[in-house]
Amino acid sequence: EQNATGDAYKLALAYAAGIGGARGGVMETTFQDETETDLFGEQAVLCGLAPDGGLFVPAYFPQVSMDEIESYSEMPYAQVSAAVLGRFFDAIPNEQLLGMCERAYASFTDAHVVPVRHVKDRLYAMELYHGPTLAFKDVALQILPELMAYSAQACGDGKKILILVATSGDTGKAALEG
Repeated sequence: EQNATGDAYKLALAYAAGIGGARGGVMETTFQDETETDLFGEQAVLCGLAPDGGLFVPAYFPQVSMDEIESYSEMPYAQVSAAVLGRFFDAIPNEQLLGMCERAYASFTDAHVVPVRHVKDRLYAMELYHGPTLAFKDVALQILPELMAYSAQACGDGKKILILVATSGDTGKAALEG
């Protein structure tokens, strides 16, 4: 039985040699049948779900020094986002990834995108409702269309991307706003 996820998965594998090489950002699946499948971040984005309906997860998590983490507190959100995403999508040039992140978060109503507010004593709260749909999902889903467009071009697909959503909540609207 063929399905869209299976087709996207096959497409991503077919273009693996064109994107690949000695680089990081490898994603693995959460296959229940213990079959190993490695894809680069750009390929996993095009697949959506793994062929078994599970998720792609990073094959490894890069080490980040405390100095680097502390430096993030002085950076705009788009710059932090690009720095973190760049560790998993290392085929995307840094300046291009930064531009993608800036476009993705430009519609947020707070200049900090996800401001952190002091509540009391040592208690802080991160506000995740400043996106176009006022849902926390905007933070993750606004960058997705940018990553998908880049990935489709990098894989040489050239086809238009259709994001089909079915939801009873705010997830679909958040995905479509991107």
